[in-house]
Amino acid sequence: MNNQGKKYDLIATEFNNIRAKNFQEKSYLERLTRELPEQAQILDIGCGMGEPIASYLIQRNFKLTGVDASIELLKLAKDKCPAMHCIYADMRTVVIANKYDAIIAWDSFFHLSKPEQKWMLVRFASWLNRKGILLFTSGDQNSEVLHTEMLGEKFSYYSLAPETYKTYLKTLGFEVLLTECDQAKHRIWLAKLLN
Repeated sequence: MNNQGKKYDLIATEFNNIRAKNFQEKSYLERLTRELPEQAQILDIGCGMGEPIASYLIQRNFKLTGVDASIELLKLAKDKCPAMHCIYADMRTVVIANKYDAIIAWDSFFHLSKPEQKWMLVRFASWLNRKGILLFTSGDQNSEVLHTEMLGEKFSYYSLAPETYKTYLKTLGFEVLLTECDQAKHRIWLAKLLN
């Protein structure tokens, strides 16, 4: 992920220009926020420049902490979302002491290898309050897409099969509230930690 973070450093300006115009996740954030108490504490893993996700949630009086492995994207996030607490770290090794009402990993979790994704689901569960909500994206099948170019840099993407995610989530005490594919063929997962 640190290597991925450095690649995002190199394309931060261009990525910001593209990403800020694309708010495909709005309906899923609305669904997420219906599950949360007022002024809920939310952890955004792979927060990037804070737009559009963190800024949308901050405008609705939620408290945001963002983690990202790209220092350049976090610099943009500090300008765009000064109310967000930003942490420069790799999601696999970051130390999180607090508990959160929700965790979001939109288009970030899928950069991790399949074994790392399984481990991250364990970490996510440990960072959530009881009845906390997890929102993340994956691919729609068991796959590895290696060295795909985006803005001149090569990125890799990994996904488990949907049934495998369901099994791991259930084992960790999650109830899947929603799982479906969007137009970009991302699979969106919304799950509640029951224990």
